[in-house]
Amino acid sequence: MSGLRVALIGLCCSIAVASIRAADLGVARHVAVAVCDLEGVPNPIMRLGEKVAGEVYRDIGVALEWADNECRPGDGVFAVSIASRAVANTLVTDHTLGFAESGTREATVLYDHVKRFSRRYHVNRGVLLGYVMAHELGHLLLPPKSHSATGVMCGTIDLQLASARQLRFTSEQGALILSKLAERSRYTAAARPQNCCDASRAPSDIAASLPQTTSGSTAAWPTHVP
Repeated sequence: MSGLRVALIGLCCSIAVASIRAADLGVARHVAVAVCDLEGVPNPIMRLGEKVAGEVYRDIGVALEWADNECRPGDGVFAVSIASRAVANTLVTDHTLGFAESGTREATVLYDHVKRFSRRYHVNRGVLLGYVMAHELGHLLLPPKSHSATGVMCGTIDLQLASARQLRFTSEQGALILSKLAERSRYTAAARPQNCCDASRAPSDIAASLPQTTSGSTAAWPTHVP
């Protein structure tokens, strides 16, 4: 485990990057998120996941308002489906934890993969679930190809920082998300089916051994991982 964590730290996310603080932004922006739980996630795990994801967004001045068991969300609501890879019926690697496409309103978290990696690397399942939800929601709010070298939008999760609940958006990402939400009334992009794959972005041998999420509209095969 220690060796893996050292590798992860060296690979991409050695420190949490300072982000815009909610206290510096005045009144928080509220974002409705409908969660469609197709896997029967235990309530304590789901509550912790929502709390962890909420911490990430609260840090940049955004308040997430969760609506559980909402599989047919109304207009203007972001949606997160909690599903298995079989139910999601999409072509992704065994190490992909979730996927989303920039410009849509729908993200998917692969709960069977979250469970497997939380057991294998001894990371609290609710915490890992929360960071995957935060990451995939980030893809909905950020431009395409929005993976970063550090923080919650890193292409490969730093499990040590995740366990310490220290993953956050970069300052630039926080500013982009707030700008996106400020123009929310003009946001008209319709959700569309998830696409894959961009063969030019196939993961390296090292990255293929690590838990991953997608990089947005162009890939379900990230080169580095949320």
